[in-house]
Amino acid sequence: MKTTSFINTYRYSKNQKLNNAFKLVFNSIMDKYHDYKSYWYWSKGEFINELLRYKKEFYKELDYNYYQYWNLLIYNCDINKLFLNAGYNRLYWNEITRYKALVKQAINKIINSYCMNTLDQLVLI
Repeated sequence: MKTTSFINTYRYSKNQKLNNAFKLVFNSIMDKYHDYKSYWYWSKGEFINELLRYKKEFYKELDYNYYQYWNLLIYNCDINKLFLNAGYNRLYWNEITRYKALVKQAINKIINSYCMNTLDQLVLI
């Protein structure tokens, strides 16, 4: 019997620059998980529970307050660098708002992938 491996591919946007920015944000959140895993010995379930707690308590916030309390990118220059690395040539005054929206979408994708048991196989394209 031949088995095929399942790879969960995900494209955030048709806009390649925005898709690249989403990948960078997604990877920075997953890097935080790996930092906490090595320091606090968190399991994936504990990490997801923490994300769910932020989502429940701060549901009115654009990024569930994850941006502020988990110290992702907190300086404007770092956020601008992220968008420049994603391929943007011009930066606008609302980059923090766009960044927070990407953080929210990445958290939702992590939670949904974990619930479907596909987080380990997730490939961002």
